[in-house]
Amino acid sequence: MAGPQLHAFSIVMAPRKHQMLHSHEFHEFFYCAEGAGHQYRETAELRMQKGDLFLFPADVMHKGAGDPGGGCLGVVLYINDRAFAEVSEGDAEAAAMLKALVRYGRERGARLPLSVPGRERVDTIMRRMGDEAHDRRPGYRCALKNLMSEFLVTMLRDEATASFMHTAVAPVTTHDQIDDVRRYLDVHFRESITVGEMADVAGLSRSHFHAVFKRETGATLTNYLQTLRISEAQRLLREDSMSIIEVAMASGFSSLSHFYEVFGSRVGCSPKAYRARG
Repeated sequence: MAGPQLHAFSIVMAPRKHQMLHSHEFHEFFYCAEGAGHQYRETAELRMQKGDLFLFPADVMHKGAGDPGGGCLGVVLYINDRAFAEVSEGDAEAAAMLKALVRYGRERGARLPLSVPGRERVDTIMRRMGDEAHDRRPGYRCALKNLMSEFLVTMLRDEATASFMHTAVAPVTTHDQIDDVRRYLDVHFRESITVGEMADVAGLSRSHFHAVFKRETGATLTNYLQTLRISEAQRLLREDSMSIIEVAMASGFSSLSHFYEVFGSRVGCSPKAYRARG
């Protein structure tokens, strides 16, 4: 695909008796938003009606035509394999979902199955993509990519596509769940943190969270937080001219006495002595 790696547009597909089969170097999704018609591959003719979703992978010969007397209002989506760079976690998942759909399109046919709720979600997403591409307001390419990600997740989770999409993305593990907590704590350790809040971040029950967090980190939540807070306090004592009580508060400790107690037990000296050592 020359130019954009992701492109969408709305189209009124009229009857086309003499149109030749054609192919692209990119993948094409076609959603029938209104009306009816037919989609054709080299060896198949498929009836098309409102709510149908089709996929023609790169290099697959195809054509489409609307019915006489109204045709078909559709949304066309062109996408190539480079639209998701597979560098970030989200892009890697999206690329895997797209590959699963393309594999289905090559091996099992152009029409993609959808449940009734899935069809409703896809209808909303596809119409929004057509509107974004038509209006081209600032940021529309970002909006198209976000909508494409939403579309892929819809296909991943729909009961009608689960049979071939379920292996596209690895299931969430407890390791992933605790990594989410670690990332949260790296940013928010200075704030008041409760076990219940972190259990919610992980998507675990409070009782299960204790055991899983200890297994994954080797520490209780309290000890893990203390490590982060003492590390920040040491940095501030070395690099800043704050008073000891200001360091304690800026590191996430709620009282000066508790700060002295934890600092002494973990570092082996008082905050003042640590600062004096340079």
